Amino acid sequence: MALLRSYWAAAEGHRRRAARFVALVGLSALLEGLALATIIPLLSASDVSYHFGGWTLEGNGLRVLALSSFVTIALLSAGVRFAAETQSLRLMAEVEQGLRRTITGRLLRMKWASFLSLRLGDVNAATLVAANQITIGTQFFFRAAGSALAAVFLVLLSFAIAPTLALFTIALGAFGATTYHFASRIGERHARALSGRADDLGSSINDIFANLKFFQSTGNVARSEEETSRAYHQYAWAWFRSQRYNPLMRFAFETGAVLFVGGVLAFALVTEGRFTPTAIVFLAIFARLLPRMIMTQEWLHIARIQRPWHDAWVERIGHIDEAPRHRIDGGRAPSLADSLTCQHVSFTFPGAEHPALINVSWSLRRGECVAFVGESGSGKTTMLDVVSGVLAPSTGMVEADGIPLGALDLEAWQSQIGIVMQTTPLFHDSVLENVRWTEPDLDRDRAMHCLEVAHALEFVERLGDGADTIIGEGGGRLSGGQRQRIALARALYRDPWLLLLDEPTSALDVRSEDAVLEALESLPAKLTTLVASHRNRAVMMADRVLVLEHGRVVDNTSPHRLFDSASEAQLAGIGGSVREPARRAALR
Repeated sequence: MALLRSYWAAAEGHRRRAARFVALVGLSALLEGLALATIIPLLSASDVSYHFGGWTLEGNGLRVLALSSFVTIALLSAGVRFAAETQSLRLMAEVEQGLRRTITGRLLRMKWASFLSLRLGDVNAATLVAANQITIGTQFFFRAAGSALAAVFLVLLSFAIAPTLALFTIALGAFGATTYHFASRIGERHARALSGRADDLGSSINDIFANLKFFQSTGNVARSEEETSRAYHQYAWAWFRSQRYNPLMRFAFETGAVLFVGGVLAFALVTEGRFTPTAIVFLAIFARLLPRMIMTQEWLHIARIQRPWHDAWVERIGHIDEAPRHRIDGGRAPSLADSLTCQHVSFTFPGAEHPALINVSWSLRRGECVAFVGESGSGKTTMLDVVSGVLAPSTGMVEADGIPLGALDLEAWQSQIGIVMQTTPLFHDSVLENVRWTEPDLDRDRAMHCLEVAHALEFVERLGDGADTIIGEGGGRLSGGQRQRIALARALYRDPWLLLLDEPTSALDVRSEDAVLEALESLPAKLTTLVASHRNRAVMMADRVLVLEHGRVVDNTSPHRLFDSASEAQLAGIGGSVREPARRAALR
């Protein structure tokens, strides 16, 4: 029953199709058995006659009818079997798609702070591997159900032909069920271990290839290869242990079947002195019944050893559902015609001992630029995440034109924000597709204009295919400064109300930083901007600067006053390039 509950749940939304598949498999087998039963008159040495009311069929007329019936019913059986296979394929495609959509949708709507507690390898395993494994289990469970129904129909038909021999068939089925129960209990235990190994393998592979450059540059390729080989070995042997009882079960069942067939033939010789047409047809039906009995046991075995994937998936879904949800709307249309304000905002990450933000307040008018500076961990990025709506304040609120973000349609608000992050997310696609990525449609002229404003057009035109050049996974064919300028073009492409710059130049060399900052300095004055940075020149773009220290605002001033009047001790609390020799009064 546990197996039924698991796969019945997995097929939610597609249960009618599953029921149709099972019914069609059973009907196909019944028609197949009836077709075989019609050939008994063809095998009889003497004439056989059948009386139906006032009608009598005998001799060649009966044989012609039997042959016609056999061909017609056999063709009908093949057609029904084809329909069943079509239903099975559609069922599997729908189940796998449904599982992946379900868990992907819930992951995408987790609060960002909660999502950070997940391993990326677990996410990949749940959306790709687990969904596929559950689909395999679902497929084999319903195939087993269809095969079992087919076996029942064929057993009933064999009872009508030879009741005594049918009893031996039932005994053979009971022997197979016992074998299945023994093998499946052990196989399921090993399958649970296999599920855990798959999660570990996914995380290991993700960690290594996401950091391949680090391993290559530190001379650790051999060590990485050794670790992946160990993970592959552990997974391979866990898989072998989970599967090895399937051939054992088949061997036991086929051995019993050989003995059964020998017994039937011996019984026919002893009782009749020859192989009668009834015995021959019974064996023909048994030849069709035996594979279904074997397949029923094997497919149930496979479904059972796949069930741990379903259990782990359900557990993971439960964990996701228990986590706070990323709010998607408060119903009101957003605007930023006047001002953006932050009122007494505090935020603490789940499980953290200390708040990331403490009672932070500030405001800016549309078209202004405010910079957040401070040491790493002071709360700069967290502040930008609260403004974007990725994080919801523990206390306090952010308001756009006097309306709290929590009352707004959050996705509509976020659609009006352009973001340039410290680590730029670029994709294995063309420059143009990366520029328009956050928007549904590509306007080539608009994208080229944004590249020009971002000071990216010059280097883009030197690429092999210009703006149509594929830039590689993560923009691997570009330099850091080039990636940041494409990210800026992407942010500008959506014509945002608000631009969030999160350490846009912190990882760049001076020349690349100059190129990015020149692009930022040339942005339209109407653009409202929040920038988190360690860099002097980036801070100098701002109208005002908020200095953060351990999540608190310790100063709210202008860039010139900050650098002209700050003592070395005060500058030490800002961090990064701001503590450059002589404070670089000219700031480049």
